[in-house]
Amino acid sequence: MKISVIIPSYNTGKYIRQAISSVIMQPCAVECIVIDGGSTDNTLDILKSYGDRIKWVSEPDNGETSAINKGLRIATGEVVAWLDADDIYLSGALHYVRSHFNLRQDSKWAYGKCLIIDKDGKETSHVITKFKEIFQPRYSYDKLLVLDFIAQPSTFWRRELLNELGYLDETENLVMDYEYWLRIGAKYQPTFINHYLACWRSHSESATSKELAQDMKDALRVSRQYAPSRRVINALQWLVCYFVIGTYFILGRR
Repeated sequence: MKISVIIPSYNTGKYIRQAISSVIMQPCAVECIVIDGGSTDNTLDILKSYGDRIKWVSEPDNGETSAINKGLRIATGEVVAWLDADDIYLSGALHYVRSHFNLRQDSKWAYGKCLIIDKDGKETSHVITKFKEIFQPRYSYDKLLVLDFIAQPSTFWRRELLNELGYLDETENLVMDYEYWLRIGAKYQPTFINHYLACWRSHSESATSKELAQDMKDALRVSRQYAPSRRVINALQWLVCYFVIGTYFILGRR
């Protein structure tokens, strides 16, 4: 089984070598596709240094979601995923993913656990990690409608779903992952990989960190689209959204 990993990038020279290396050093067949938006820093020099070990293109695009879709359209792996250019896979992660999908032929998509690291690669935000891990082993669609506990860097799905359910919604710039999980989850229940697969990097330049309040409001809007007229779910969605925003505000992390 081959796994295709899309890495969207734009002026990410500070981190992208770590991301690419974490993909191509995995002990399994992997296709690494970098879709760059026309970087002006040292990103292109880094991409060229990998020779034919990766596929890449650099040209102006319409943002991250569009770049991911561009990569997904040329992916040839049976299983696909994307990894932001400042995130990394942990050693052996894709081995666990391949083994899981080989064992669970019925699984259309799967997710594992994810650590949070800072700009220097040190683990941080342990409370958030442990909080999401409460929900991850016991998936239900109603829980997902209320809280996005599925970590994007640790999520993988069979490429056949792209033909059935489409690609990422390019009108979404912050919560395209959550919208896609809700779209898939409405039809197929995911399976859980009980391993740490990736690290999401939290730093001042990341879109999620800079726009957390908007991210949460977008997540609320999207989740309500998938749960119209469900008063209890809608109330919980609202409470979670503003609880998270308020917590980050109090901690001075808005």
